Amino acid sequence: GRMDEDNQGSSNNKRHLRRNDDHDQHSHFHSHDHSHSHSHSHDHFHDEDGSFDDEEGDEMNEQDHFSKIIRSFIFYPKYMSMWIDRLEDSFHHIPEKHQKLVPDFERRIQNMRTAASINTDFVSNIVQSHQIFENVETTVDLEQLNTQAFNVGHEGFHAQGYDMDKVKSTLRQFMRDWSEEGKTERDQCYKPILDELSAKFPEISERAKIRVLTPGAGLGRLTFEIARLGFSSQGNEYSYFMLLASNFILNRCQREKQFKLFPYLHASSNVVHNGDPFRLVHIPDIAPAKNLPPNIEFSMAAGDFTEIYRNQKGEWDVVVTCFFIDTAKNIVEYIELLSEMIKPGGVRLPELKISSGTRSREENFRELGNFREISP
Repeated sequence: GRMDEDNQGSSNNKRHLRRNDDHDQHSHFHSHDHSHSHSHSHDHFHDEDGSFDDEEGDEMNEQDHFSKIIRSFIFYPKYMSMWIDRLEDSFHHIPEKHQKLVPDFERRIQNMRTAASINTDFVSNIVQSHQIFENVETTVDLEQLNTQAFNVGHEGFHAQGYDMDKVKSTLRQFMRDWSEEGKTERDQCYKPILDELSAKFPEISERAKIRVLTPGAGLGRLTFEIARLGFSSQGNEYSYFMLLASNFILNRCQREKQFKLFPYLHASSNVVHNGDPFRLVHIPDIAPAKNLPPNIEFSMAAGDFTEIYRNQKGEWDVVVTCFFIDTAKNIVEYIELLSEMIKPGGVRLPELKISSGTRSREENFRELGNFREISP
């Protein structure tokens, strides 16, 4: 859809994300004993500026970090208002003869404000779903954070930790992972993985016994689709932005196309037509809580991949890596850990698509261990 220019309109210290008891057994988070519900567990988080090296003080540091993420989402309407005001002000400072060359500018500004308001409603729903950890109470004073966001000025929001780029990229990710418009891209990225999984494990009745891990799960669509095929599916995600958003989409969305979103509103490049920033999408294209097999295990582990899974030797049947291997600071550490995590024997899918590597380097990576890796 498009807004018409003429019509504005399992480690030992895992913490489990909060189960949504208002929903059925497919609620987003599961407990540590692998009960049949959909949950987030939690390990130590790393701040963008470094990692937490000891447990003492981690609780407060993580609470502060989580509050900063919430504050960034809350600041979205103020940020958009300032951004649009600045555009409008800049326009009015150019010579009048130049202004006349853009006769529909005021209408476009109004369209931007309308779209920003709709996006704000979407973001507000994410914020209201901020209680994500099942066994840790995340004490966030939304009223106080709202006041802070309302009072901050343009010069101050960077210094106070508002990360609007991540908020905007999260909104764009919703389009790719949870809208009809994103299906083509999902089919290119996810479908080969899902097809290969189905081919390797054709007996649907046996799939619940197959434990599949998806590190770098993002908004959880691939993890969800794997569970939808009948596998025991767990995602792993590091980013609070993604975890907060995935909790919302997997737990709070009760019907298809429940929410509206303008994911391209913030685009200033790759805009071919004037109406491109006003393309409207509906989220989600499928209601996750109502589209899983009964009694399926579906979960999300929150935290650093190497910390959470370092002691899970031979516990996983399959590890699915989609846009994940390239996130490693030390790729060999990732591959060594994968080789330890995966159960020995069975199907081996060791192909690593290393575009800059030579044949001998790929062979060396293969020698690091037996692991099942499915990558697009």
